[in-house]
Amino acid sequence: MTNSGLRTDWLHEAKWGVFIHFLAAPASSSGGAETDSATWNRRVDAFDVQGVVRQLREVRARYCVLTLGQNSGHYCVPNETYDRITGIRPSRCARRDLVAELHDALAPHGIRLMVYLTAGAPEFDPVAVKQFAWAKGGRCAGFQRKWEAVIREWSLRWGRKVSGWWFDCCYFNDEMYRHPEEPNFKSFAAAIRAGNPDSLVAWNPGVVYPPVTVDAEEDYTAGEIDDPKWVDAPGRWERHAQFQILTFLGAFWGQAPIRFTAAEAIAHTLAITNYGGAFTWDAPPTYEGLLHPEAFEILKAVGQAVEATRGRPDLPPPQIVRAALKFTCTPTADTPGRLSLTLRNPWPEPIRGEIRLATEPSGIARFEQDGRVPYDLAAGAEANPELTFSLVRAEAAGQSGAKILVTRPHAPGPIGFKLPSRDRISLKRIAAVIRVEELERVMQDVPARTIRTVQGRTLADVKVAVSGENLALFCRVADQVMRQTPKFWDSSCMEVFGVAEQGDRINQLFLAPATADEPARGMRLSPDDNMDKAEILAAPEIVFASWNLPGGYTSGALIPLAWWLNRATAQERFLFEIAVSAGVDGSSFGRAALFGNLDASGRSDGYAIAIPE
Repeated sequence: MTNSGLRTDWLHEAKWGVFIHFLAAPASSSGGAETDSATWNRRVDAFDVQGVVRQLREVRARYCVLTLGQNSGHYCVPNETYDRITGIRPSRCARRDLVAELHDALAPHGIRLMVYLTAGAPEFDPVAVKQFAWAKGGRCAGFQRKWEAVIREWSLRWGRKVSGWWFDCCYFNDEMYRHPEEPNFKSFAAAIRAGNPDSLVAWNPGVVYPPVTVDAEEDYTAGEIDDPKWVDAPGRWERHAQFQILTFLGAFWGQAPIRFTAAEAIAHTLAITNYGGAFTWDAPPTYEGLLHPEAFEILKAVGQAVEATRGRPDLPPPQIVRAALKFTCTPTADTPGRLSLTLRNPWPEPIRGEIRLATEPSGIARFEQDGRVPYDLAAGAEANPELTFSLVRAEAAGQSGAKILVTRPHAPGPIGFKLPSRDRISLKRIAAVIRVEELERVMQDVPARTIRTVQGRTLADVKVAVSGENLALFCRVADQVMRQTPKFWDSSCMEVFGVAEQGDRINQLFLAPATADEPARGMRLSPDDNMDKAEILAAPEIVFASWNLPGGYTSGALIPLAWWLNRATAQERFLFEIAVSAGVDGSSFGRAALFGNLDASGRSDGYAIAIPE
């Protein structure tokens, strides 16, 4: 530990702050690179420093995090080192030093300033990528030395005006930084602290539940999460690092509409800050950098609630069991379902208690043991109880919004797991196309469906329609690894399962995106009822392509329906499920299914019914 306790005292006392994504394009998008320098400078010049300060004072935030830039190659501050390395003229770094101005306006009010930067070069500026010699993964020592020089210039420029840095996209830590020789985490931290030896550092490995620290040089957890209800406060510390979480108040990073009520935002915040952690809310900004009006009102309520807790000692963290749930048998109106729980004790002492299962809407299912599951777990131990349950109301078998709620002792609220159901999906008919490059345009009015893990992490947004005789898919997938392996279900892949009727042999397809080493592939499981002899075969019948984006990819597919479902016509209804495997933290893969059926390769009783319009 590198004096972390002294450096992070102010963050611990601050309790909460606001994050502003001020960028040339929406966060995590491929846009912005087309913006010229003059347009970007006009945007930076329009940033209302005094207005932002007034808002931060009114919401009582104790710190603000501002993005320097992301993947477009535009930065809201000047940097001569960056300009020299890239050779880009006119510079894509702003003339105005927004960081220095914002600090000078915030400092008289005791509000600290932190900054955001990616750990890699801007991916959608090809000149910058080439000149920095940037590549995803690998040692990248030449790149890192250049990037450290850019960071060092900023750090020396601002000195103690910047109290901390939050680095995104640290997905290749083993390859890039975990080395005894420089460049490594130590030299990375030295560049960051060149102008301020007390500057805080966090390196983001991606969405991880619970948030973790990645290196001894790190002062606080990056804490990126999609859903705060999945995080239980460990207290002030995660190992040596100040515990902090960061999530978005809106629909996504920097984007409206707002997804939480004031009461929900307060509850999520206090569930961390009351126990010594820090909570950072990302709020959608206006063109001028001001907080979205609805976000502003909610954050005023958050600030008032946190202010009422100041001066109180940290509460001891509640020793809450960590719970996960999966369905091993999907219920129908006539047959019971079965679920498996995972209950884990992350604490250094034994814990005991009882979780309770219920449904939303209330009373649609009846549980074995009346939904009560006792546990008695030694330190670090895990239990895996199973329960059966039956539907009380038959219509629940087709109720796509139904959930099973898990209530844990001492937890601030229940967590919900989507009940697998026989969803009925009307598939919109779109224009018949032959090139997947046309799908984004012709499917613009098709609603997207979100695929999330049981922990609430979004893996993909999927659009499904019928195009001529084909099933048409257009997807955006969040994937921080982008890797193909012979076991496609354990790497970057989308699987599409279908049957013409319940009880038919399952037709399974694999859609693997292009990676640095492999092209995009459309494949199928060989039609052999003996699974021991089944093989994954190339499927030239599928038209499939993918396009890499920061943190993932988009893809399009045209799947001949009659061929896929082994029948003569494409026009009839059918049953299907879509599963996604994607890298969630730079090394491990998460998996989720659109309709909640993680055993879709073995069972089709939870597939949705697709009805072409």
